[in-house]
Amino acid sequence: FAEAVEKVKEISPVAAQKILQGEIKDAVTVLPQITKKEPEKLPDIVKKIEQGNKKVKEAVKEIRKEEEIKKAEVVTLPPVIDIRHGDFREVLKDIHQVDAIITDPPYPKEYLPLWKDLGKFAAEKLKEGGYLIAYTGQYHLPEVLAMLSESLDYIWTFCLYHEGQTQIVNGINVMCRWKPVLIFQKSKTKFTKTIQDYVISEAREKDGHDWQQSVSGVKRFIELFTDADDTVCDPFVGSGTTAEACKQLKRKFVGAEINEETYKIAKGRVGT
Repeated sequence: FAEAVEKVKEISPVAAQKILQGEIKDAVTVLPQITKKEPEKLPDIVKKIEQGNKKVKEAVKEIRKEEEIKKAEVVTLPPVIDIRHGDFREVLKDIHQVDAIITDPPYPKEYLPLWKDLGKFAAEKLKEGGYLIAYTGQYHLPEVLAMLSESLDYIWTFCLYHEGQTQIVNGINVMCRWKPVLIFQKSKTKFTKTIQDYVISEAREKDGHDWQQSVSGVKRFIELFTDADDTVCDPFVGSGTTAEACKQLKRKFVGAEINEETYKIAKGRVGT
C-alpha cells in the first residue's frame, strides 16, 4: 500500500493526501492490486480521485465504461450479432421467428408495464414452441407472472444462485442470494430432456451497468434452451451480456438497448 501511495504521489500529491486521510474508502485493499495488475490505469484513476471519486473501484468502473464507449466508435459487430439503439417495441418490429428470448428487464415498480409489452412481443416474435427466459426480482413477482401469463404459457421458475457478494432488499430486510428466472413458452410442451432448475452465477459483474448479469449464468440458459446457430433475442440488451454469451456459444443474436451510452458500451464490448 505504501508503495502504491508513493506512485500516486508522483502523479498527484493531492490525490495521495486524500488516500492517506482515509477519504478513499477502498484504497488500502484495491490500490495495490491496480498498481501491480493495471498500472497503465493509475493516472486516470488518480484523476478521478482528484475529481471526487470516493472509491478506487468506482474510478476503475468509470474508466472501463469510457473505454468501451470510445471503442464503440471504431469496432465492427460480427455478422451474426445485431445490436440496435432504441425502444425494442419500435426498433425490433421487423424481426420474426426467433428461437428464444433471453432478457433481464428492469425490476422497479415504475417499469412494470414493460412486462406486459414483453409478453406480447414474445408471443409475436417467437417460433412456435420458443422460450422466453426472463430474469426478474422477487418483490413484484406476482404482477410479473400475471402479465406474462396473458400472452404466453408459464413453464417453470429457475433459481439463479449468486456466488460471492450479494445485496440487501431494504424494503423487507432480506439478504437476497438468488434470482428467479422465469421460463415461459409459446405453446406449452414438455422439456425434451431432464434438466436441473438451479443455475450458478459464478461472478458478480457490474463493470458495464449497475444491473448487469454475469456471462456464466446467461451462457447456461442459452445452452439449455437453444442449439448452435439458433437466433436469440434480448429486448433489454444493457451492457451486452446476452450478446457476448451468444458470440461465445455461436448463436445468432438480435437485440435493442434504449439508453445510448449503454448501447455504445454493449457495442464496444461485443465488437471487434
